[in-house]
Amino acid sequence: MRLSFGTNGSGIHGAFLWTLFAAMAGFLAYALATGDWTIGEGFRENQAAEILQLLYLLAGALLFFIAAYGETVPVPRRLFAGLGLFLTTVLSREVEVERTWAEPYFLFIIEGDLHYAVLGVFWLGLIAASLRYIRAGFEAAWGWAKTRPGVFTLLGIALYLFTDATEKEVLIEGKNQSKMIEETIECVATYLFFASAYLNLTAQRLTARPAHTAPIRQGRSKAAAEHLTAP
Repeated sequence: MRLSFGTNGSGIHGAFLWTLFAAMAGFLAYALATGDWTIGEGFRENQAAEILQLLYLLAGALLFFIAAYGETVPVPRRLFAGLGLFLTTVLSREVEVERTWAEPYFLFIIEGDLHYAVLGVFWLGLIAASLRYIRAGFEAAWGWAKTRPGVFTLLGIALYLFTDATEKEVLIEGKNQSKMIEETIECVATYLFFASAYLNLTAQRLTARPAHTAPIRQGRSKAAAEHLTAP
C-alpha cells in the first residue's frame, strides 16, 4: 500500500504557505488592533474573518477530494475522501446565510438541517465502502497522522475544540470580545486544514512522478541498449 504524504513543506510550496500565513497574521493583527471590541467589528457573522475561514475550508476540502481522485490505492483514496468530507462538514457548520443575499434561497436548507442530511448520506456511503478496509484504514490513518499534513490537521482540530472555551467567555469576558478571539483562533485552525490539504496533494504528486517516469526511462534505456548492440 502506498501512502504519499512525506513532504516537509520546503521549497516553493513552503514559501507559498509561509507567505499566506504571514498575510493572514497581518490581517488579523490589524483587525484586532483597529476593530471596535464592543461590537466585535470584523469578526461577526459573514464578516472578513469568517469569510476567510470559509475560503480555507472550501479550498482544503477541494484539495483533499482532488487527492482522493488521483489515488489508485483504495485505502488512501478513502482516507483522503474522508478528510475532504470532514472539511466539508466543518464548512457547512460555519456557513450562515441570514441577512445576506442568499437568505431567500438557502435559509430553508440551513434551518431544516438539509445540508447535514445530505452530508450524512455521503458519510454513510463512505463508511460502507470502507468496511472491508477497516484494519488497513486505521493503520493508514495512524501513519498519516504522524506526517506533517496529519499533524497540521490534528492541530487544527485541537484549536477548534479550544475555541469552545473562548465562546463560553473563559479566556476573556464579554460576548463580542470573546467572539473576536474565537474567530481569530478559528482562522488559524482553518489555515492549518488548508495547509494540510495543500502539502498532502503536493507530496502525492511528487511521489507519484517517479512512478510515471520510470517506465519511460526504462524504455529509453532498453532502446539505447538495443541500438548499441545492433549489427
